[in-house]
Amino acid sequence: MAETIPPALRKRLLESLSKLPYYEAKVIEFRFGIDSEHPMSIEEVARMIGKTIEETTELEQSALRKIRFSIIR
Repeated sequence: MAETIPPALRKRLLESLSKLPYYEAKVIEFRFGIDSEHPMSIEEVARMIGKTIEETTELEQSALRKIRFSIIR
């Protein structure tokens, strides 16, 4: 991930992730491959965190809304 986004934006993204509830942050980290070699599918993430696909999708949507708001401000 470090190579794909500018350092300043990466810093703001990581700050935003640190403020999210645990499961929301984990979903985003797994889905987008943050500090990992590859992004995961929603099904893979659901298995990793022990939630249903629907619950994982809701966590992802909630987290993305919060991140967008915090980065835009």
